[in-house]
Amino acid sequence: FPSEAHTPGTIYAKWEYRACSIKNTSVKGYLDFRRDGTLVIKLKLREDFPGKTISGTYPFSIEGNRIVTGYDEGSGLEEFFLIEGDCLYLSREPITKAVIPEDPRLGANWSFRLERVK
Repeated sequence: FPSEAHTPGTIYAKWEYRACSIKNTSVKGYLDFRRDGTLVIKLKLREDFPGKTISGTYPFSIEGNRIVTGYDEGSGLEEFFLIEGDCLYLSREPITKAVIPEDPRLGANWSFRLERVK
């Protein structure tokens, strides 16, 4: 049987950052949503410019399509999420379907796209 943490549609998994639609921003690293209510974050902002490294463990819960968390660093995580296949989209506003333009900085309705680590 496949691990429940890798079941399609569930946020409980490790996710790697793959794309960002915020101008002049890049993110590398991962989010790991665990069933015990902890979120492990390890990310580096702005690989092409001196940036901030964020690493820590924070409490979280899911309320509908919202992530409620103790994370207060302000970058790398948005309040709303959508899962489509093995992709997790994080957005400032609720979304029901991800808009994926050729260039994510032009017209995407999400801030960050992450892929499930298998």
